[in-house]
Amino acid sequence: SGSGRARPDPPGDSGRAHRVFAELVERMPKNADLRLEHAALAVTNGRRKIALAELKIARSLKPGPERLRRAVAAYRTLGETGAALQTLRELAQSAPDEPGTWLDSAEIASEAGRREEALEALGKARAHVDTLGRPVEPTDDELLRIAGFYKILGSTDAALELLAQLTTGAPGKPKLWIRRAEFEVEAGRRDAALRSLE
Repeated sequence: SGSGRARPDPPGDSGRAHRVFAELVERMPKNADLRLEHAALAVTNGRRKIALAELKIARSLKPGPERLRRAVAAYRTLGETGAALQTLRELAQSAPDEPGTWLDSAEIASEAGRREEALEALGKARAHVDTLGRPVEPTDDELLRIAGFYKILGSTDAALELLAQLTTGAPGKPKLWIRRAEFEVEAGRRDAALRSLE
């Protein structure tokens, strides 16, 4: 028509959203949240180059732990294992009291077939220390995750050893004993599994 007004973008058109983000980022270039939101939109819309560029800039702005976790999720979706692992290392430095960060590293490394890197991350999760150098004990759930990763990585003995440590003196935690028995059955240790379930 001759009205001179621009036609609106059709519903579901991501082009307009990307243009809006580009304008916002231009106005506030040091806003890690904006960068991460734009990266997430780009990941969703298959705009890999934009996503990777925004993630790189967001990381350079030294965002906090939650923002780094969002970057890790985006990198995983993009299949960027190396960048996800590097971001988790940054996260471990910014939030050193969380053994779960090393567990996430182990998970990503094991999925990518990086066995040694996964085992190293599991060791760090088990022997984690806080900013003052004090040991941080992983929770039972985190220890179960560690045992699961040991099993996935073919270190059944390490998994069973960890589960034996967990269940020692823990008669009131049937979940731990059941998991131990499951691992023992899978390792062909039927008699040990039966004892664990007694």
